[in-house]
Amino acid sequence: MVSAVWSGLSSEGWAVITDVWNWIEQFSGALTVLLAAAAVVPAVIAILSAKRDSRDRTRPVIVVEVQKHPHAERNLMLAVRNVGASVARSVSVTFDPALPTEATPTGHYAFYFGKMFADVIPTVPPGQTLANPWYSKDDTSAPSPCTIAARYTDQHGHPYVDSYVISVTPYLANLFIEASDSMPGRIKTLAEQAKEQTVALQAIAESLQQRGGDADLGARMHALQRLLQPGADPDGRD
Repeated sequence: MVSAVWSGLSSEGWAVITDVWNWIEQFSGALTVLLAAAAVVPAVIAILSAKRDSRDRTRPVIVVEVQKHPHAERNLMLAVRNVGASVARSVSVTFDPALPTEATPTGHYAFYFGKMFADVIPTVPPGQTLANPWYSKDDTSAPSPCTIAARYTDQHGHPYVDSYVISVTPYLANLFIEASDSMPGRIKTLAEQAKEQTVALQAIAESLQQRGGDADLGARMHALQRLLQPGADPDGRD
């Protein structure tokens, strides 16, 4: 059947086949290159992707975040942290709008935070945190919202820029529950008890003086009262 097909071809058909065969022979080298490239390109892409993934896993990462103050829950801190796996170098932090260059009537938190990042920081190791107070009901000098950009490089000089928009508004709606057995609750209870004891001792001392009682006892009561007052001198000096 095949021989019948070949024998049935016209001279024009044989001419087309001959042209195709000649073209294949002429461009066989180029076809080989194209086939080789088709095999190499995916391999190159895979290598570059693996390299990029490796760099992403080992790069420094600077984040800027609002945190609750560890000892004053109603105050907010602003922290700049390296949460990456390597050292961040030549760290520069900028603020938009710019922070005040001096203390303002609304407070001084923003001024000192800006002072902390006035110069480029040579290195920020992994896990290191740079933090300062940022906001409280008595200090609203920090702008909100504020766009904070961190620019830095890794150990190979590759540059990075991470930008964050910081706003205190979500944190102002936080509710605070102070349990009596918590550390702040216990401190508050002790302070109230000390205040009550101070008032009681003051009343006893005044009563002794009014009744003309033991003058030495009255003096000792007054001395004890002074010691219980905030900021008292432990040596008993006024």
